[in-house]
Amino acid sequence: DLEGPGGHVEILGFKTKQIHSYIKSYFNQNGQLAAKLIEKLKTLPSVCGMCRIPVILQIVCRVQEYLGEAGLPHTMSGIYAKYIFRQLIEFIESIQSVNPLIQGVSVTDLLNLPSNVFPHFTELCEMAYKFSVNQKLVLLQSDLSAALRGSAHRGSIYGLLTTESVNDLFVPGLLELYMFTHKTVQEALAAVYVAKQTPEKQWEIWKEQFGRTEMVEVWKFYCGFTKLLHFDLLKLVNSKSRQSEREKKALPPLLMISLYEADSEDLARAVFTDAMFKDITFTSSSAYETAILGYCLQFNSNIEKLEFKAKRSPIQV
Repeated sequence: DLEGPGGHVEILGFKTKQIHSYIKSYFNQNGQLAAKLIEKLKTLPSVCGMCRIPVILQIVCRVQEYLGEAGLPHTMSGIYAKYIFRQLIEFIESIQSVNPLIQGVSVTDLLNLPSNVFPHFTELCEMAYKFSVNQKLVLLQSDLSAALRGSAHRGSIYGLLTTESVNDLFVPGLLELYMFTHKTVQEALAAVYVAKQTPEKQWEIWKEQFGRTEMVEVWKFYCGFTKLLHFDLLKLVNSKSRQSEREKKALPPLLMISLYEADSEDLARAVFTDAMFKDITFTSSSAYETAILGYCLQFNSNIEKLEFKAKRSPIQV
């Protein structure tokens, strides 16, 4: 019911049939690639579950289009890294005619992009981090530096931050608004910012931000982008000595997400020797979370009790 100012709108996620229909429509000129992605998603329930969100499904399609016949990454951090690559490459292609010096530039490492081509990428990532911490999604012109605003091309900055002009409700004229293409893109860029800091600075950031609900997605992307190399995960956990019992119980699932995205078998085996993983309560509300549990149980020979809660039916093992 949309009548009156008290009306509500609920956006429902795609079902499997709708996901397949969207993919076929997206690749309407390449039925073979559409079929390849549909089959691949059947083997990646963690990714397929996230594709219920239309914008994320579009991101997955764009990544598959970018990769062609190559396989889709099995983690969300892997998919978003490829998505950011694609957006940056499209930006390069769009300005080659006015800046021939960038022809042949290779984009292969998010943490070491050529500054002569992307002079404001680090600033963009820093802004994404700042506003992820503060849970701000819509930015005003005053939130961006003049240099960053000046790098806008065809209505976006590097294809990652879009611009839109709307009527100002308070003064005559248009109001310039800036938004990342999706909240998860903002969080992924925030993770890039953290990963580009010195190891000491990364430690300081996560000592303060680790465990905060609004920073969980940033942490997840950070784990995938860095593989947690040179980062002592258990030391970070043990530094949180003043946690409540509820917070302590939430730690194992959060760490399991970390290990899944980091995708390091050696790290997983080392972390699962810790006593906190003997008794695990894991609540799953999506195929992504269930896949994480399955991945991590491969490397946990220390477990004595597992309580698995899938929405309505808890199972004890």
